[in-house]
Amino acid sequence: MRDKDIVVGRYPEAEAVEEVLPHAGSALVLKCSWFVYDGPDVDARVLGRGVTEDEAWEDAARRLSHARARLKVLVAD
Repeated sequence: MRDKDIVVGRYPEAEAVEEVLPHAGSALVLKCSWFVYDGPDVDARVLGRGVTEDEAWEDAARRLSHARARLKVLVAD
């Protein structure tokens, strides 16, 4: 699971959690979704999400790679 290794390399306490979410519609339907958080804290940041655990890790790794690509370093004299 390369995606998980990428995320855990940057966020060692990252964890995937399955959550049941109500789906908006005429009937009450519960859908399961996976979220990758940057740690176990209540206010942890969501790093990625998906229908399966693997998709959530993949999304988190993709978002981290995009964030690094946009990062610019400015050096002032």
